[in-house]
Amino acid sequence: PLASCVLITDITKHRLAESAARESEERLGKFMQASVEGIVFHHAGVVTDAKTMVGLMYLQKLRAGTWPMTWLDAGAAGVA
Repeated sequence: PLASCVLITDITKHRLAESAARESEERLGKFMQASVEGIVFHHAGVVTDAKTMVGLMYLQKLRAGTWPMTWLDAGAAGVA
């Protein structure tokens, strides 16, 4: 007796999701590079990602004698 088994899986949805995620990441990257504002992503108060501009702003505050963490905490609380 001769037997065969064929398994076909449609991965279209998976490929579309990958493509959408890649495009979203590219858009976010372009936005981050085009903006002059400092942008920080954090999780439970721990910075997970930040734009270079944030580091420059942080240094400016430090050099001006302002404690940077107070400045960053005020921004996180919505106080500008």
